Amino acid sequence: MVQARVGEAYDPSEISTGFQQPRSPTFKHSARSYTESYFLHIHPVYPFLDRVQFERRASDKNLPETLKVDKAWCALYFTVLALGSQFHDEGTFDQGKGKPWKLFQVALGTLPELILPSKRLLNAQAIFALTFSCLSILEMLVTEAVRIATAMDLHICVGSDTTHVQMQRTFWTIYNLEKEFCFLAGRASAIADYDIGSPVPKPPREDLGELNWLLLFVRHSRILSKAYEKLFSISATLNSTAVYLKSIDTIRGDLDGWKDSLPPEMRPGSPFRQRYGDESGGRFLTLKIHFAYHHVLIALSRLTLHVCRPDCIERLAASESELIHSARSVIHLTQNIDLAPYTPTWILGYIPLSALFILFDFVIHNPAHPDTRKNLAFLDIAAGYFTRLEFATDGSLQSSLLAEFAHIARQYVQDFQNGKLPPQDKYFQTQGRSDGDSTGAMPPQSNVSPSSETMTRPDPTLYELPQYEYNDNTSTSNPEGQTGSDFMYLFGNSHTDIFTSESMLSFDPALYESQYLPWE
Repeated sequence: MVQARVGEAYDPSEISTGFQQPRSPTFKHSARSYTESYFLHIHPVYPFLDRVQFERRASDKNLPETLKVDKAWCALYFTVLALGSQFHDEGTFDQGKGKPWKLFQVALGTLPELILPSKRLLNAQAIFALTFSCLSILEMLVTEAVRIATAMDLHICVGSDTTHVQMQRTFWTIYNLEKEFCFLAGRASAIADYDIGSPVPKPPREDLGELNWLLLFVRHSRILSKAYEKLFSISATLNSTAVYLKSIDTIRGDLDGWKDSLPPEMRPGSPFRQRYGDESGGRFLTLKIHFAYHHVLIALSRLTLHVCRPDCIERLAASESELIHSARSVIHLTQNIDLAPYTPTWILGYIPLSALFILFDFVIHNPAHPDTRKNLAFLDIAAGYFTRLEFATDGSLQSSLLAEFAHIARQYVQDFQNGKLPPQDKYFQTQGRSDGDSTGAMPPQSNVSPSSETMTRPDPTLYELPQYEYNDNTSTSNPEGQTGSDFMYLFGNSHTDIFTSESMLSFDPALYESQYLPWE
């Protein structure tokens, strides 16, 4: 029986997920408004679709029949609806709940048929569109989109006609997301930069100004790719300290050059300004630029502190200053983050969480630093942000737990100042004044060698921290526990199998295909 099943041939069109009918009704006129919201908010950032062609096909009276025959178009269409519906206050942070999830499940049901017949542009576009909707299978979807794109030779596509431009735009949009994902995940990219011959086309819209947003993020993605290859790959770990520092300087030069290519009012380091209106997606674009810059700068600064020799006092102090400044900048930018399901998780949680830990670690190791009060204030801001995040998600993301770090840091500093901590022979005292300016730059920690006996840094590991009260409501009898009790799953339950979830197995895409189409 096993041999028979192994040798049996399967037709991908016969694969089904066995969905059942949903309970909530839908309306045909919603499809148009969802599509408009998609092209208004998401398309400027990821311009891989031809809006005129898409809307023409979506409004065709034969759309229901087309959806049954063309599964790639079905996946793309319902993914666009799912993404657009999130901007109508219909999205949720709970996996499998809400109208966007119902629409997304229609598209996801066609996934087996999208993967096998690979050499088709619409398949690559459909799979790439799915990557925005499901964090749980993001890696698989991104990998499949890259595989289809390279199989179609989109990376070497040249030409200026409409078809070739759309193929080029699709490839570079996939390129941006794949490089971004790989750098965040700490894995090598599947796209070889040395084997790309496709030009970067102009953006399809002009209402965002003359700036080529697609080219802007392609350049940043190229920096991410070079940074991983030269600094974080397995081969890079064999480099000497001198080679490491030289590579860091090279990447930092590229990053500064990328920042200088931006309009002055949008450059990281300047006050956050919303040059382009919310309706055009400009707010998110500007916020993404700031976060993308500080994300790389934090990685470079932390690596410098890790590989630099202790006697390189000036470089260590400069890297520490940049690290703290970037962490403060990220926390300051949290006031501009939309606490909504359509906001990317790395902006919503990962980068602010890293900034919180950076400042917390610095305060604990430097309680006598003249900027401690300022750092504690930023920790309070971060605590407020994560508390608001839990409130905005109605408890789906139990991020208020992170507010405890601000309390622990403040209590630790108070105990240090009151002499309640075990005494040390010598405590590190920073020379110089506090940075009172708005740049957040820090003075050097010391003007003497770290080996000097006159100045030593207090080591919190030499004594036990005070036991601060913390209410842990996680039940040990519950194997799943609470989402917020595990930082790995705090901003996305990646271990959840959406293909076997109850919400997925109780959904019938046929009902949505009949109620959302065609446009009226």
